[in-house]
Parts: sequence; C-alpha cells; structure tokens
Amino acid sequence: MAKLVEEMSKEDDNEKSFGCQIQLVDIPGGAKAFELTTKFCYQMKVELTVTNVVALRCVVEYLEMTDEFGDGNLIAKTEAFLQQVVL
Repeated sequence: MAKLVEEMSKEDDNEKSFGCQIQLVDIPGGAKAFELTTKFCYQMKVELTVTNVVALRCVVEYLEMTDEFGDGNLIAKTEAFLQQVVL
C-alpha cells in the first residue's frame, strides 16, 4: 500500500491534492480478505480459519507483507497456520 500511495503522490506533485484515492481492482483474495488484512494492520483481532487462510495468503503476497517490515507479519501467520492446521 505504501508503494501505491507513494506513486500516487509523485503523480500529484504538480497538483494541489487533499487526499489520495487508490482503486484496487481484482485484488487476489477478494474484498473480504483485504478487509481482514487491513484489520490486522490496525491491530484488530483477525481469526485465521480454514475458510479464509488461503485468500489471506493471496492478498498478503500481493501486498508484499513480508517479515522485512516486522516480525510476526500476516504472511508468517498464514504460513504457520497452513503448516500446522491445514497440512
């Protein structure tokens, strides 16, 4: 998301802009998975289940939410869930 906002800011440098609007069309995992991802980012409780873990994994890969940005990120949590519960 930070990359998208930065790109939009660069495009709007010559214009006075009071906000940024980003449209995420056809995001892998769908809207519900994206919503759960944003909740995770704002430290809200996100329950991993067998019905949502694959969609979450898709969206976190797409958003490049790796452990480079912080330990215990959602990609690590989905991977651990897949290894321990699903497989």
